[in-house]
Amino acid sequence: MEYRYLKQYQDRLLHGDSQRLMAETPLGSRIVQDFNDRLNALKVGGYSQAEQQKLTRDSYNHMIDSSISYWDAQHIDPHLNQPIPPEIVAPMAQAFKLNGDANVALERMSYMDNYQKQAYAARAMPTPVQRETMQTIALANNSIGVRPEWKRTLIEAQQPNQSKELMLEKNDPKKIKSEITSQLSDVVSYLSIGTDKNEPRGQAMVTMLYNKVIYDGVRNGDFSLANKDEYIKDAVDNMRMAYNIHNGMSSTANLTQLNISQADWSYISRHEQAEVYKNLYNSRTHSEVSAAVDRNPLRTVLTQTNQVVVMDGYGNVLSSHPYSEKLRMNAIHDTQSEDVEAMRRQNISQTARGGLLSGKGY
Repeated sequence: MEYRYLKQYQDRLLHGDSQRLMAETPLGSRIVQDFNDRLNALKVGGYSQAEQQKLTRDSYNHMIDSSISYWDAQHIDPHLNQPIPPEIVAPMAQAFKLNGDANVALERMSYMDNYQKQAYAARAMPTPVQRETMQTIALANNSIGVRPEWKRTLIEAQQPNQSKELMLEKNDPKKIKSEITSQLSDVVSYLSIGTDKNEPRGQAMVTMLYNKVIYDGVRNGDFSLANKDEYIKDAVDNMRMAYNIHNGMSSTANLTQLNISQADWSYISRHEQAEVYKNLYNSRTHSEVSAAVDRNPLRTVLTQTNQVVVMDGYGNVLSSHPYSEKLRMNAIHDTQSEDVEAMRRQNISQTARGGLLSGKGY
């Protein structure tokens, strides 16, 4: 009986039913009830239309925050959590259909007040290319320099279009896709880390940009793609603003998601790996840990939805924590304290050996 229930629970999560699953628990039902109470209060509160729109948006964002926190507290794989209500997701998906309104999708994305929620909304799209498109929009919303027109036409480029389809038939995609891949090789590599093998995100991104290049040709009446290099450059330049890839010896992150410095990310990576090492040493001998890690060095990765994940060389997740300002500050404090302690021990060791800090010459 218990196994059957757990299997059913897992199946519902895998099929995107996390919202209703949450509502069936005492805490989850209170989150949903609070949301409904907020919306009902707005109907009788005598607010102006502008005030009601703002407060409705605030209510949705509060509920989404609560849902994300709920599943984080349950230690459920964030990939199984879909906290964005269908009434927000559905209009975004409609924008990718024939004659869809891309501005509606952009408005729905901006309805959510931070990058993480927009990334969850992107994950709710039906196809890999649509998911990657809205993920790019979420990143572009969190960066400076990406033009609103570029975001709109990026969505339009993924819609069915007779002229675009004719150009797709006439042009060999391999060369254009190869050029895009070459110029964005670091982004393609980043997107391949820790992702589902059945859905290579790098491939979806390249297809998305290939569609954009073809669509730019259609929009400009350039059916021979004489200005192909210009269209590719525009796509690459905008992607560079959306992806600020830090690829260190033992960590990988798109810092655009967090708007933090490489130094801060380094502190976070070191701190999270140190915690994993502590846990490993608690259950294994020093030689066992060293032998395992020497063969498969640990790597810290920032996921699409801002989970800070430590993996071994085989891609096994050893720890996962949601990014927060508290995590960043604790990582900086703890790592700096460890650095100071290491320097203190080094000075003591040098003093004991009669080194530079032995007191001689003072």
